[in-house]
Amino acid sequence: MLYQRTVTLEETLSLILALLTKEDRKKKEAKEEKDELSSIPPIPNAMAARLLHMSTRQLQRMRRRYQLTWIERGREVFYHLPPLLKAIRRLNLKWSEAVLEDIKSK
Repeated sequence: MLYQRTVTLEETLSLILALLTKEDRKKKEAKEEKDELSSIPPIPNAMAARLLHMSTRQLQRMRRRYQLTWIERGREVFYHLPPLLKAIRRLNLKWSEAVLEDIKSK
């Protein structure tokens, strides 16, 4: 009886340990992805609009509501990628995976 309880406890502990290591691995991967995305320089206005399937004028109107950060260099506007992705997740916006992969590859 005591042996069975010991074996059950060992199995439970091994399952808990496996779950904890899995969570740690997920956190590390998320952090690495976040670091990777934050290292990408700001993207041009047209590319950000293509990512969100909208025109550049629509994007300009929506940037405060989506809480996007942007930089103006002369007449050009550039958007930071992490706030764009955060808005996509938070507001369930339509977006293009192909454009995102294109951004990451550059």
